[in-house]
Amino acid sequence: MPKMGFIRSFLTHSLYRRADSIDNMSRMNTHALSRLNTRLTDAEKVEVISNVKAVVEVVGSQIDVAVYALKLDAHRASNCDSKSNGQNIVAIVRKGVIKTVMLRRDNQPPTRTALRVDRVIKMA
Repeated sequence: MPKMGFIRSFLTHSLYRRADSIDNMSRMNTHALSRLNTRLTDAEKVEVISNVKAVVEVVGSQIDVAVYALKLDAHRASNCDSKSNGQNIVAIVRKGVIKTVMLRRDNQPPTRTALRVDRVIKMA
């Protein structure tokens, strides 16, 4: 099994090699799109989607993965019902489909168990 440093390096290279627009994202449900629009600026959306797409290209679409896709400069709270807040933008991808995008605090555990996924990848 490859080391995480190699994976992160490869993913970072993939990100800079090809920056994709929001319109080019493979698959995302309406809930995830709503969360992106509620919680992020347009520039942040593009960065998050680019990072998620790079991860899915490497790990494949057959597993569930949490992608720490962006680290914000400051703590942010969202205006939605979930009361999501934090400095990290985390996308949950299940079988190649972005299911949700959330804000997570640094003090919340970034574990597979806590996020209910097979892998956790930190791009930010």
